[in-house]
Amino acid sequence: GEAAGRADRLRPTRDRSSWPADQAAYGVSAGALSATHSRYENSARTLVQGVDVAATGRTLTPVGPLSVSLQSSFLHTYRRFSVARNDYGDNLAGRYGYPHWRANLVAALDTGAVSNVLRLNYLGETSLEGDWYESSWTTTGCLDQGLSAGDCRVKPYLTLDWAVAWRPAEGLTVGLNVRNVFDTRPPRDLRGLGESGFGVIPQSLAEAYGRTLRLSLGYRFF
Repeated sequence: GEAAGRADRLRPTRDRSSWPADQAAYGVSAGALSATHSRYENSARTLVQGVDVAATGRTLTPVGPLSVSLQSSFLHTYRRFSVARNDYGDNLAGRYGYPHWRANLVAALDTGAVSNVLRLNYLGETSLEGDWYESSWTTTGCLDQGLSAGDCRVKPYLTLDWAVAWRPAEGLTVGLNVRNVFDTRPPRDLRGLGESGFGVIPQSLAEAYGRTLRLSLGYRFF
């Protein structure tokens, strides 16, 4: 294969970007760049450490079986690799876009013709600070902008979803799905506001959608 890091150039006699007289006058000894050779780099390396926790329970109630399940993850370390720096960046766990905690608690009750599912979603708090050359959203950067420590964070986000399925006849199912039952607004994200156009409202799709309802009708023929 070709040697990595090598650049190929045309011979001066084949370089049409300047006349031979000009090349001689200015001491041109190499022609225009024609090709470069490099090798593939694994530029998307990440170092991730954390703990996943899952638990499931099931019991029989007077109206039907009830199942409860918990899925959660704790992100302890998240570091991205930079080829240019040949090193990993800061630990992003707990920083913007990388909360330490994510969790879902699901409860499902089946009463025969009707099934209900409640889902509680939790997203942990983060700072607004990013990685590498971050300056605007560090502790010092926030103070320089006149922001308090609370303003320089995204608070935890908790939402509730509800789904119900009704089976009035054999093979027929009527469903209703409600996301974000209480229409909870996402916590204030000053960094997101700035990156979306300096104050654009809503600041995210989650805020634009708010509470959403979906009605479905299905029939199984066999």
